[in-house]
Amino acid sequence: MRLQPSATSSQLLRGAVLALKSCGKDIRAQISKDTRTIMNPEWQKAVATHAGGSRFDNVALGKGARVAAGNPARLVAASSKRALRKGENGFVPNVMGRALEFPGNVQHGKKSSYTRRFKGGSAHEVTRRTLTGYPAPKPGGRVVYPAVADVMPRFVSLWVQIIVRNIYEATDGK
Repeated sequence: MRLQPSATSSQLLRGAVLALKSCGKDIRAQISKDTRTIMNPEWQKAVATHAGGSRFDNVALGKGARVAAGNPARLVAASSKRALRKGENGFVPNVMGRALEFPGNVQHGKKSSYTRRFKGGSAHEVTRRTLTGYPAPKPGGRVVYPAVADVMPRFVSLWVQIIVRNIYEATDGK
């Protein structure tokens, strides 16, 4: 999953994107390096926090969490194309990460009824909730999307500050 802010969502972000486009190659490289250095630990911490104690969520979604620098920077999670260990039944995060982030069955809690017959000929009605093993749907996501909601305002502000600071230092404004 790759998530990035829309450059049209904020004037501040739009200005930063335009400033980054007009920079030289060496300044852009320094901005990318600073972006990864500063934001990577924060993003990984946010994903790990929202994964909670679930080992599977941490391995599938949190292990490859990183910030991909660019214009604008992207938050990446569940990007591995290699299957996890055999115990996870060949789970490939890049392919199945979305299903892990947005689990559930729209028929969660639905009851189904059928008639059970015994060998002696008697019968009775049985009602079961057959889909309770699946979690209820969460439209807002379970791990990655709530983590993005927590860190995105701070990351946008931080990214703009990194750009402004690097341009200022490059123009000998120290």
